[in-house]
Amino acid sequence: MKKITFRVFSYSIWVFVLGLSACSLTKPKPNASVMIDNPTSIAKSKITNFNEALVCMDSLLLMQKVQPVYVMAQDINNYTSDRSLSSGGVEMLITTINQMTQRSRAIRFHNFNSQLSDVFTMAKSHPEYKTMRTPDFFIRGGITQHNKNAWSGQSGAGASTQFTKTIIDDGDGEEGTQTETEDLTGSFSSSRTLGSVTLDLSVGSVATMLSLPGIYSANTLALYNSTGSAITGDLSMAKLGLSYSYSNNTSQDFNDVYRALIQVGTIELIGKLQKVPYWRCLSNAGMNDARMAALKKEWVKVLKHKNKKVDLLAQKALKDTGFYKGKITGNKNEPYLKALQEYQKIMNIMTTGVMDFDTFRMMNNYSPSKKSANISWWESASAGANMGNIPYGVTTSIKVAKGE
Repeated sequence: MKKITFRVFSYSIWVFVLGLSACSLTKPKPNASVMIDNPTSIAKSKITNFNEALVCMDSLLLMQKVQPVYVMAQDINNYTSDRSLSSGGVEMLITTINQMTQRSRAIRFHNFNSQLSDVFTMAKSHPEYKTMRTPDFFIRGGITQHNKNAWSGQSGAGASTQFTKTIIDDGDGEEGTQTETEDLTGSFSSSRTLGSVTLDLSVGSVATMLSLPGIYSANTLALYNSTGSAITGDLSMAKLGLSYSYSNNTSQDFNDVYRALIQVGTIELIGKLQKVPYWRCLSNAGMNDARMAALKKEWVKVLKHKNKKVDLLAQKALKDTGFYKGKITGNKNEPYLKALQEYQKIMNIMTTGVMDFDTFRMMNNYSPSKKSANISWWESASAGANMGNIPYGVTTSIKVAKGE
């Protein structure tokens, strides 16, 4: 007869084995935050930390009642050796200008070719040249620096332990023992890489072909372009070995930084050109990263619990800002859907009439009034409802005097 004695924690090994086996059959999938940014079932608007600032500038230009300026763009080139950055800088600039002047119409963009000589040729040869308005200013610039690996770091830890198993055999009348060992090791690690992009932009006069002193933008923005974590486990027994590994890696596109720099640069250039206090629209944009993390957690709760309260709060926010005139019921009626679509259009997000994360984000950050010329700072006290610890709804309006 054989009698086998295990230490109590030896049973934990088999629980560990079964757990690893179950995990290995599960397909890895992105976390909720990644899926919010990268939906697979529907297209979404391209959003950066400065989209709210663009809408804020539109309100500011509208309030200041500035006269429109006519601009064109020369090429925005990539002067670095890295070819991974987009060649569509001018297209990003055009999108930015359109987003920033939806209501104010303070900038009129001429879709000429990049050469200034084409402007003069077109002005003379165009059938309507007598009434045609040529641009007053040109915008030029480019990516001057790109450091893909400004910093990188890695941390990790590991542990191992040994279990013993004693076999007592007294089947032939003589006692004998045999000891077997089981080794269990595990480790985890995480890594992160930080890179940066620098964009230089300037404005010049078409008439003189001279750059305008003081009207320029030179900004650097960094990005955690790569983040990863990994877990490994190994179990070694007498006649069995088992290993398990799991990794989670995310990467960010430097073209997102490129777009954000164009947005910031355009706000600076037009703000200086139009002599308005543009910095007020940029002052709180740096807080958006931390706010986005909190908002995504709240949005995941909304999706998980199918929280109908979100439409109720959205109706209140839309009513506070003058987009919605109906009763606050939380029902998806026609006036509410139309108000939601109108709000989405002004906020430069996809006009669907559906309460999605982008709309949820904007309502929590910055909601300008529909009609009155004011600037609402999204860090002001909330006049709307609350969802968790995050202000939800229209923020307090602060009027800015002309030239302040």
